Amino acid sequence: MADESGLLRSTLGFWGGLLLLACSAPLAAQAPATVEVTYARDVAPIMQASCQSCHRPGSVAPMSLLTYQDARRWARSIKEQVQSRVMPPWPLDTGVGIQRFKNDQSLSDEEVETIVAWVDAGAPLGNPADMPPDIAWPAWGERWAYEERFGRPPDVVVSSPAYTVTADGMDQWPILPAVDVTAEMGVKGERWIRAVELRPATPGSASVFHHGSARVANRLPEDVYIGPGSSNSPAEVRDLQRDQLAEAAVGVEGSIFPEGTGRLLKEGDQIVFNPHFYPAKLTEDLPDVALQVGVWLYPEGVVPRPTDGDIVYDQTSMPGMEDAPLIIPPNSQATYRTSFRLEGNARIHSIRGHMHLLGAYNVVEAVYPDGRYELINKLNWDQRWHTAFLYEDDVQPLLPKGTVVIITTVFDNTRNNLAAPDPDQWVFAGNRTVDEMFRLRLGTTFYSDEDFAELVAERQGRPVASR
Repeated sequence: MADESGLLRSTLGFWGGLLLLACSAPLAAQAPATVEVTYARDVAPIMQASCQSCHRPGSVAPMSLLTYQDARRWARSIKEQVQSRVMPPWPLDTGVGIQRFKNDQSLSDEEVETIVAWVDAGAPLGNPADMPPDIAWPAWGERWAYEERFGRPPDVVVSSPAYTVTADGMDQWPILPAVDVTAEMGVKGERWIRAVELRPATPGSASVFHHGSARVANRLPEDVYIGPGSSNSPAEVRDLQRDQLAEAAVGVEGSIFPEGTGRLLKEGDQIVFNPHFYPAKLTEDLPDVALQVGVWLYPEGVVPRPTDGDIVYDQTSMPGMEDAPLIIPPNSQATYRTSFRLEGNARIHSIRGHMHLLGAYNVVEAVYPDGRYELINKLNWDQRWHTAFLYEDDVQPLLPKGTVVIITTVFDNTRNNLAAPDPDQWVFAGNRTVDEMFRLRLGTTFYSDEDFAELVAERQGRPVASR
């Protein structure tokens, strides 16, 4: 999976308001009474802003939090989840590395204290007149996640061919027939993509969707067929795919490419959908499962590159990962380490790990050509929520050519990991959910020496040489 995603929806989160607890004082001092934290005044507005987009019927969260009665029912669980920093999902070690992200949805200490105070007080409703009006949430498929960012729906929407997911409980990776860009999207000549979003087409499709990608391929030779019963191997198919267009999983919608970058789409291109379906809970076959890609285009004729044309946007797994055999013994933790030397000057816009049920965390480090060392981040792993961490512009790592990036990956196949299916089993590399893999995606723009020197000068507050 690859991606620099755009702005992520805040889901599964429980946000509080401001903590309004007055200090106690002797009665003789006539101090004001403690102000009670209530749902109507303090909690409901934050629930609406940050929780209900997913904690509602038909969305991805396991319970609804649309009403006071809903929240009160789950109050003790809410307290436990926010105190332990499990919710809202932000699986990052906040004690080391870069800590400023555009999509940071973690709770402040004050917000956690507000939730705790409300629950400890018995989860009071307060004055119903303080309750904000209900939000008219859209039905499934009525709104794209990036619509608010761009102020409009996608310029083009393409659906994958339909597929029937069988109810055998096994992972399924169908290679669906390719979709012609010119016929389905009306693309003539060359057009550059500003953003792309990938999503299940229906609630039923979402119920079996593990993750998926859409790739741009050159027009396939007449003797190559992609689809059910294809005689071409997955490796042969991948070789024909020129570029990744979009990727999605729970917590990742797609990519909003940084300013001055994008993806090229050409007349005659084809789009190949590569979904991973996991039908563990299906009791009968599910027909008409499909994915949709929404594409926001740059204006016709606009090429999102500098005049010298040497910036290329790339989003990829680190080379060298999984080259060695991945073997995790029973009842153990396993650590793997890989490194990669950058052959170009890079600015990192986003970072995202990928593992399966036994994943514990990634540590990402950099050793610069001059010998300096930096711990970039420690990414904790939660299989239920795939986070792409989007760096704020002024802290995006600037890694000169020759920098060595080191990735350490830790797996936990013990009973301490509640997600481990059976800690008594050996686990090997593979695509199934019960297998394992470790990958790291870096949203990267590569720069010429001259352009990179300007970036570094701007970051350090030095004058930028004029051209």
